[in-house]
Parts: sequence; structure tokens; C-alpha cells
Amino acid sequence: MKNTIFVSYTFDDKTAVSFREIVGDIAHQLRRLSIADGKSLIYVADFSNRVAEFIKDEADCLIGIFTAGKHGNSNVLYEVGVAVGASKKTILIADARKRVPSMLQQNDIITPDTGTLTWLKDFQEALEKRLRFYFQLPDDHFLENKLNRRYSAEERKHLKNPSRVELPIDIIRSGDFWKAVAVLRGYLADDDKNLDAIFLLSEAHYLLGFSDKDPTERDAHFREQLKLTERGLSLEPDHILFLNARAIALMRLGEFDRADKDLKRLLQLEEGFSVGQYAAACLAALNRDKALMLSHFKNAVRMNPDWKNFAKEDPDFMAFFEDAEWQEVVYSRD
Repeated sequence: MKNTIFVSYTFDDKTAVSFREIVGDIAHQLRRLSIADGKSLIYVADFSNRVAEFIKDEADCLIGIFTAGKHGNSNVLYEVGVAVGASKKTILIADARKRVPSMLQQNDIITPDTGTLTWLKDFQEALEKRLRFYFQLPDDHFLENKLNRRYSAEERKHLKNPSRVELPIDIIRSGDFWKAVAVLRGYLADDDKNLDAIFLLSEAHYLLGFSDKDPTERDAHFREQLKLTERGLSLEPDHILFLNARAIALMRLGEFDRADKDLKRLLQLEEGFSVGQYAAACLAALNRDKALMLSHFKNAVRMNPDWKNFAKEDPDFMAFFEDAEWQEVVYSRD
């Protein structure tokens, strides 16, 4: 994947140019994103058609910047329209929400409050979170959250002999995933049907994939996770942890329909498994099914309220972070 962002803005407006520079800085920090804008195409004959072709054929996402420039935002509106028509991901940035035409008010809009001391940091964080979500980039901070919640009592009860795998569990939770891989391979050399070791090895590869910056390497780890979960399920077809782990691997590989089948089977076997309810909520969020997402998420937090704090920074729910119903559940004190 090229992961190319086309930035649409008014060239002669200082605010727009400053926002464009911040977008470029964030993309550079994330490394795997590249930036283009109209200035790189301005000397091409038939400029407007070339811009439209680039957005439709070469861009993966468009960021439209709406400001109070003296020439208005006509080019931005046109280019956003091209992106929407081509079903491209879009993020809108505006110095004031009123700059965005009413027809686009339902889109994802970031409005930096430049009157506050922390506006730049807040703006950078908001944009980075959206780009990480749209391009499924690993988030090192959120990885810490993933490690902190491993492994709950309800997960441990599905391990065959948790006391015998405390060492690799501790190594995984410390963040030394490659060491965990080496230790677990040793366990499997002694017993290739050790389900606990197979599961934890699949977990180590998942966390390696989630933390890796290289997209090819990430996919390789998720595919190894998938392979290991299928190995475990071949030994015990209805193992709750493996059904959940396989669904997670399939979600990261974009195979949502297959993930849905595993999660439905898992919840049919154990509806009260909050980890599975949470995973089903994540899948529904990625599919933009708000009603189903809320249903599964409410089930998860009813069983384990700690999921509320975990979900606040989970990029799987990015599309609903500003949704009133979502916020009501996540920020409630019940």
C-alpha cells in the first residue's frame, strides 16, 4: 500500500499553509505515509483534471483544509468532492467549523482551538490518531494498554495449566516479544501439542505485528498468528481463546466476514466472555455498525467495567469517539 495522502488547501492563506506543514510533520513522523498536494502538480497541463486523476487513482486519503483565505475554499471543496465521489478516506481540518459547507458537516472534522496554549499538541494528537486508525498504523502508547490488560482471570481460566506458562506470560507482559517467541518455541519442542504455549506464541506474534512499523512485517506476524490459532483449533475446535485470537488475526488482515463467524461461534459457546464481547464490538466498529457495536460493548463493560478505560484510546473505535451515545457508555460512572 502506498499510503499516500493528498492535502487540499488554499496556497496563499497563512493559516492553511501552517496546517499543511503540521500535516506533513505528522506524516513524516509516522514514516509509512507520503504527502502530495496541488503544488506538486501545478505545472502540469490541464491542472484541475490532473488533480482529480491523482486523487482518484493515486491517493489513499484526502485531507481538506478549510480556512478564511481571501480566495475562499473553492479548490478544497472541489477536491473533497472528487475524493468523496471516489470513496476515498477523508479528514477535514477547519479553523472554524462554520467554514465547512453544511453538506460536509457530517464528515470527520478537526477544528484546532488556536486560542489555547496546548492547541498545537492537541491538534497533532487528534490528527495522528485519525491517521493511525485510517491506515491501521501501530500505536506504541496503545500497545502499553494492550500489555497492561493481559491476562485477565477470565482468560486464564481457559488455559490448561496457567502455572506452567507464567514465565512466558511475564516475558510477554514485559514487552520482550522475541524472547517470548524463543521461550515458547522451546516449550513446543518438548510438547508440540501444548495448547497454552501455542496460544501464547500466537499472542507474541500478534503483539509483534501490532508494534512493527513495517507493513509487510506486520502482516507476516498476523499471518503467523493466524496459522498458530488454526493449529490450536485443529487440536481443540471450540477453544475459546483460540477462537478469539483467530478472529483478531483475521480482523487485522481485513477478513471481517471470517472473523465474524469465529466471534459468533465463540459467543454461542460462552456469551459471558467479556473479551469476546469486546472483540465483537471492535469488529462492529470497524464495519461502522453502531447499533451492533454498542450492544456488544455494553455487554463487555457490564461484565468488566475496565473495558471502558481501555476503549477510550482503542483506534478500532475511532469513528465513534465523538459520538454522543458512545461517550455516554464510555464515560458513565456505572
